[in-house]
Amino acid sequence: MTVYLVRGVIGPKKMEYINKLGAVTIGEDQFFCVNGKYHFDKTKLKAAQDYVKIMLNVLLTKLGIDVVINNTFVKKAWMAPYLDIAKKNNAFVKVVTVNEDTETIHYTSQTTLDWIKLNWED
Repeated sequence: MTVYLVRGVIGPKKMEYINKLGAVTIGEDQFFCVNGKYHFDKTKLKAAQDYVKIMLNVLLTKLGIDVVINNTFVKKAWMAPYLDIAKKNNAFVKVVTVNEDTETIHYTSQTTLDWIKLNWED
């Protein structure tokens, strides 16, 4: 059982990589998708993060399957809760960075993209 933490701005290259893994993918994006449309609401970000943690724990403990966590993970510390859940479930963890995308699929503002670049931790 492997947990893939896939870092980077969401775009075509990152999605291509994720799709090749063939694992169940979860992320905050699913929380913000309503009727197939993405509606980000900053006030619900904590709830979205909690959703991902709960889903990861359920997928590992109940199904024992490989899981992809799709997030920007700008700060390495943001990965810690997922690493803890993986460890508690004896899952192997692979951290992958995909920063080749020059466009996003969520029409992320240039201000946000600049913030990501400025604050990115390798």
